[in-house]
Amino acid sequence: QLKGHSEAINAVAISPDGAWAATGGADSHTYLWDILIGRKVRDFKCENAKVTALAYSPDGRQLLIGSGDGQARLWDLASGELVIHLKGHDKPLAACIFPADGARVVTASVDGSVCFWDRSNGTLLVTFHHLAKGFLWTTPADEASPSGWFWTDRPELLSVLRSGMEGEPPVALSHGDPE
Repeated sequence: QLKGHSEAINAVAISPDGAWAATGGADSHTYLWDILIGRKVRDFKCENAKVTALAYSPDGRQLLIGSGDGQARLWDLASGELVIHLKGHDKPLAACIFPADGARVVTASVDGSVCFWDRSNGTLLVTFHHLAKGFLWTTPADEASPSGWFWTDRPELLSVLRSGMEGEPPVALSHGDPE
């Protein structure tokens, strides 16, 4: 029996090699357990946010912890150090995963958004917004696109603006406007 959490356990993950278990609780703690001896070996605290999701990296060296504050924290298991703190959701996380190649991490929130992150530096790559009818993908601004990029199957959600002359406000163009 694994004892340690003072409140409910909300998430469990088993390492790829099957030697370690991670449990995340409503008490803001994630414990790393040595399964063979049933001993707690690390305690990761999520700054007063309930732990809602856990995922091991494909190589088993890092643990991604999703929480009720809409954030995810990537921890190095050997050192116990925080590697990256991901902030991109407004509501609690429902899931977090590593794709098989391990180069990215993916977080999903109860608000219907899914964020894709670069694992090496924590850069937000793209956000998928689930809509009642349709979808919207957005990317953050960069040098190529100062306003970011948008993809949707709902064109009525987007407006194209013509920049006004200095001092004039921008003007929305109609969807069929060739400008």
